[in-house]
Amino acid sequence: SGERIFELLDTEPTVRSAADAAVPATVLDERSRAGSTMVLAEPSRAGSTGSAGSASSGALPPSGEVEFRDVRFSYLKGEEVLRGISFRVTPGMSVALVGHTGAGKTTMSNLLTRFYDVDSGSILVDGIDVRRWPLDALRRHIGVVQQESFLWSGSLSLNVGLREGLSPEQIESALAAVGADTLLGRFRRDGRVEVGERGNRLSVGERQLVCFARALAHDPPILLLDEATSSVDTETEQKIQHALEVLLAQRTSLVIAHRLSTIQHVDRILVLHKGQLAEEGTHDELLALGGLYARYYELEWRREAEGIRV
Repeated sequence: SGERIFELLDTEPTVRSAADAAVPATVLDERSRAGSTMVLAEPSRAGSTGSAGSASSGALPPSGEVEFRDVRFSYLKGEEVLRGISFRVTPGMSVALVGHTGAGKTTMSNLLTRFYDVDSGSILVDGIDVRRWPLDALRRHIGVVQQESFLWSGSLSLNVGLREGLSPEQIESALAAVGADTLLGRFRRDGRVEVGERGNRLSVGERQLVCFARALAHDPPILLLDEATSSVDTETEQKIQHALEVLLAQRTSLVIAHRLSTIQHVDRILVLHKGQLAEEGTHDELLALGGLYARYYELEWRREAEGIRV
């Protein structure tokens, strides 16, 4: 009802930037420059700080380190969803989170982006507790591609560029990189191609590719990807897999995996069970272990053999 909507609008957020929160010294906020994105500059070997700029201008790449230290969290008092989670993701590493429904995968992504704060322990991004980051700076540092491909009513340019001043060339480049060939052709003919309400003029696969292009265009140091499970044809699935490879390359990536067949080549797989880190390793290592991951994989293989899409 209308009253409920206004009640929600009047709700004060429980998570805010700390009064003394500051962008870490290594992060240079260039949002005042039209068409630019936040760039992280690391100290050079000589000890000086690198200047901001694009990769082509010789600037050092973003760091993108993520660390969970003994993280505990509960939505309801006394009912812990995460119990002592600890791991570290080094810059550029791709990590998949695997586990049953309710194991805590999505909760971990919500904590990293500070939609909630931990009960105890800490989460660090580039060595700084996320509670010490200004919220807007933290969320610009982390790109999110959700399981449901969300698009706004409006143009393709709006949905990829998000009114951040990206040029038509940057948007076209992002669409091309993820293999959105049909959309790219339409975009070249008319840069204001309308996608319809929630993208209803596009196919399921095309909507996913637009979301990938959006993340790629803004080039965040860290990417959170809640892997989509939508049924698409074989050709579109191949395009999506190619787009994922492009998107995950040379950036820190956390992938919430629903189909194990899509995450076999990530650097590390974390298996969650009842809020705890139960197993950790590569795809081959975990299969050889014969534990939870191996059972999940066997179950998925049997379902696909029977024609049931997971």
